[in-house]
Amino acid sequence: MKNYHQGELFEAVEQSYLENNGQLTQQQLYANVASQLNIDPSEHIGSAGKQKNVNLFYRKVRWVQQSMKQKKLLTQLERGIWTLSGTAKERLHQINEAKSVIAMSTNLGIVICSTSQAVFDNDIIQEDIDLVLTSPPYLLQKQRHYGGDYTVREWVDFVVEVISKILPRLATGAAICLNIGQDSFVQGQPARHTHIERLTIALEDDLKLSLVDRIVWQSNKAPGPYAWCSLNRQMLHTGYEFVLLFTNNPLALKANNQRVLLPHSKEYQNFVRNGGTKKPAINSDGAHRKSVGDYSKADLSKGKIATNNLYFSNKCTHNEKVNKYAREVLGCPTHGAKFPYKLVEFLVKYLCPEGGLVLDNMSGTGPVGEVCQANNRRFICIEPILEYIKQSFIRYTSLTDEVWINPAFR
Repeated sequence: MKNYHQGELFEAVEQSYLENNGQLTQQQLYANVASQLNIDPSEHIGSAGKQKNVNLFYRKVRWVQQSMKQKKLLTQLERGIWTLSGTAKERLHQINEAKSVIAMSTNLGIVICSTSQAVFDNDIIQEDIDLVLTSPPYLLQKQRHYGGDYTVREWVDFVVEVISKILPRLATGAAICLNIGQDSFVQGQPARHTHIERLTIALEDDLKLSLVDRIVWQSNKAPGPYAWCSLNRQMLHTGYEFVLLFTNNPLALKANNQRVLLPHSKEYQNFVRNGGTKKPAINSDGAHRKSVGDYSKADLSKGKIATNNLYFSNKCTHNEKVNKYAREVLGCPTHGAKFPYKLVEFLVKYLCPEGGLVLDNMSGTGPVGEVCQANNRRFICIEPILEYIKQSFIRYTSLTDEVWINPAFR
């Protein structure tokens, strides 16, 4: 069986499209690439996770397509037919697939201009990671500059592939925290995709990760979906997204809810100070019992444990500063889906101890790195789009004097 490396595969896929006027069916692409690489696809049958008899060659070709789609170099015209694209004047610049360049460093972390796959394929990171906190491209019908426009299967495969490369570098008990948008709909129908459920099962079955929690993040997001809420009146306005929390070892999980305690309400403070429970009670067939004086000795100085139903506004002064810098100084497109600072701060403090190492392998304009810099966590941010990396610099220069910026990115 003849082998090939990733660089050869990328070149073969691009060349196949160029030689065929930029448009190919899936089967035509498989045949063209196989011919260029002089391989027999039938010799590349194997297992992928729990799936048996998978054509691994076809699978890798699809990965190349997804990478090209992310770069806005490919567009799917219809099922099974793709065409070259990428002539839009506001297309962003992405580093060469094989390169990884340090764009910036501080006393606590670095920003790498690269793809997550390239960094981990080349073993660039040698330290154990305590927290992966990132937001994969949302499953969208209309592609954004930073990604999207996947089928459900493609999206799940993409996320699983990215996470699988990080697993060997995770510390025992490390957390993987994924912000996943749930507002993905079947074309022309008031019906949601099941991408979140499929991803959860794939991470559990294929990568042997454990689901710790489904954190609900409520925000002041715009009402929607417009067609099925405001026009046809069949759905309710959506008001939240999921933050899925996984780990490689639940019993060694590094999370600690004492790092994110919240202030007690005035009502609860008065309840405790007035002696707690006044009357005994038995509820739920004896499962819950209250005795006189319960809660009267609660320590009000420590705060209360947060629920897994969070509210953080999308409006964020940190992100607004980055947008202003992008428009007025750099003159480049802003990132359309940034983490709000307060959400990131809560998750970083909760899931990673001080001094721990946090990875955002799809970092965009770097809110995770900014939070880590401000809260004594080490960080590694990976982002392939140069304009987004340049925008991120403004986050760090106001936090520390120990900032080095690669002259090539100024």
